[in-house]
Formats: sequence, structure tokens, C-alpha cells
Amino acid sequence: MDPWVRKHCAMHVVCATSLVGCYRNIVPRQVHLLIAVNIPIIIRR
Repeated sequence: MDPWVRKHCAMHVVCATSLVGCYRNIVPRQVHLLIAVNIPIIIRR
């Protein structure tokens, strides 16, 4: 298998699993977005 294809497939697997986790419920997704937005702010402090 081509290295690029393998990388591309791995990316899709990661995206699919994280999407399933995020879209299982809207509330966890909102929390996830909040955390994702706040992490750079927390790190900068």
C-alpha cells in the first residue's frame, strides 16, 4: 500500500471515530468546542 494512502486512511479513521464521539450528543460537542477554544487561552497564561 502507498504510504500516502495509508496516511489518508488513518486520517479518516481518526476523523470518523472523533466525529462519532462528538455527534453522539450535541451537549458533549458544545463542551468539546468550548474546551478546544479555551485550551490555547489556558496555555498562553
